[in-house]
Amino acid sequence: MVKAGKVAALVLQLYLVCIFSLHRRPLKERLDYTHAWSSLILKAFGIALVIDPQIDQATSQPSSFLYVSNHLSWVDIVVIQAHTPCLFVSKKEVGSWPILGKIAKSCGVIFVERESKKSMLDCIQAVADHLKSGISVVVFPEGTSSPGFDRHVFQSNFFESAIRAQSHVMPVSLSYRDATSGDNCASIPYYGNMSFADSMLRVIQTKPTQAHLRVFDSVSHQGHSRKSLTRVSENCINDFRHPIEFLENVQRPGAC
Repeated sequence: MVKAGKVAALVLQLYLVCIFSLHRRPLKERLDYTHAWSSLILKAFGIALVIDPQIDQATSQPSSFLYVSNHLSWVDIVVIQAHTPCLFVSKKEVGSWPILGKIAKSCGVIFVERESKKSMLDCIQAVADHLKSGISVVVFPEGTSSPGFDRHVFQSNFFESAIRAQSHVMPVSLSYRDATSGDNCASIPYYGNMSFADSMLRVIQTKPTQAHLRVFDSVSHQGHSRKSLTRVSENCINDFRHPIEFLENVQRPGAC
């Protein structure tokens, strides 16, 4: 109950800030705020962020990246936002969700109507514009969340944004493990017919967990088409998550 209370208080805090002030601030200030808030709520959930390898901030880096990641849960958004201030692309329906819709809009989430070609084209250009302005954007090219035990084909649409913006692509891989045993954590993935409320309850009830964020070398847009950028990123993430020995001896969800 203590954990649930802390989580509820932080969500309410963010919601009230979004209603009264956050939406009026410049976008970079909004992202800095949600970056700090994400670290707090991860701690409230009992999730420790482990980044591999540690990035040398003194090393010269482009001002923005198109981050591409596997997708296991809504928790992924909090984990990546805790790692770096960034925008996310989400399905249009999220904007109408109670509480979360208001938060998403105030935090600058880019909404896309998947069935609309015009909406997709507009969204691709919006992502490119943000990258050009120095703001990183995160996409989940698998198109949906999953338990994470199978390889998924990446959709190539948003890699066009990196080419238009002449931006680097930063592949990252997420996994969740029991902080004590190191086993895969079965209570974090959000998929299938699971409701958001049920998923939130499962995460709150989870034992101490580590969110492992594997950051790969960035990939320049130069010399690539959107499809070749897609394949390079897809192979990078999937080969790391699903080596041959993993596929032959796959560990299904642990007891976390």
